[in-house]
Amino acid sequence: MYNFTNQQILMFLAVAEHHSLSDAAKSVFVSQPSLSKTIKKLESNLGVKLFERNAEGISLTREGEYLYYYFKSSLNSITTAIERAKNMQKDNDAVLNIGCYRPFSYSQEFNPIKKLLNEYAEENSGVQLLINWLDYSEIRRLLLSDSLDLVFSMSYALKGLPETESLRLIRTNWLLLVPHNHPLAEQEELSAEKFSNETFLFVSPKESQTAKRLDLERCLQAGFTPGRILYLHNFDSVVSAVASGKGLALCAGTINAPEGIKAFSLPELPSSPYISAAWKVQNIKAEAKMLIEHLNALVS
Repeated sequence: MYNFTNQQILMFLAVAEHHSLSDAAKSVFVSQPSLSKTIKKLESNLGVKLFERNAEGISLTREGEYLYYYFKSSLNSITTAIERAKNMQKDNDAVLNIGCYRPFSYSQEFNPIKKLLNEYAEENSGVQLLINWLDYSEIRRLLLSDSLDLVFSMSYALKGLPETESLRLIRTNWLLLVPHNHPLAEQEELSAEKFSNETFLFVSPKESQTAKRLDLERCLQAGFTPGRILYLHNFDSVVSAVASGKGLALCAGTINAPEGIKAFSLPELPSSPYISAAWKVQNIKAEAKMLIEHLNALVS
């Protein structure tokens, strides 16, 4: 049995997401020496090295990357379970559990959907909207297990889900994410041939030949051939790896570029993805049907 505490896990997640001991220490309200000591103890207890230090700061090792995904996923599941348990006490209110792809929380394209959700909540005071910010694999798993009533994700991440229906809502463009210390970041505009043969990072719950084929097709449609494609478990990990100089990434939609990254907007392509909604066909709640009607009005 491995010996670790919830506090150690929270500190590990903070360092992974801030890429800096000093910034992470401030976020969890401890001193930097105390945080450093906690991380070293966690590494010792688990028997794996979680971080590597370089000129750009701190980044996850491959083992740390793997554990980050599962620790983060478990923490989200626990938080969601607690919120649902609280809502069970409110017998007079209906609850809609909604899953949203985590990067949408800071995507400008998602703003019309946020506005629609707020309007729906105001018009239906007897319905509680419980929003869960999740990764692709979590959205798929929780929707299929009937733990979510409705989800919002990228259209390509919702393909092939059995017993579901989906609705395309908003078309987005591709962004190219480049590390600030990369020579390409010094340019104002980029043409596709300039980033051919670069390493590209993608999100995939598991590496597969199908994922490789689809991602390669996406790159070719954008007008370039990647040198190689690497897969990470979630979008936060991709952002962290780009900021650490491990590669470039394609991101759907308009986001505020995180620290250490410069974002370039690519022209609209036939492969430009949509933000879509999806839901299980069987046993759908009346409140979810009402929300879907609002969504249909958004695209009509």
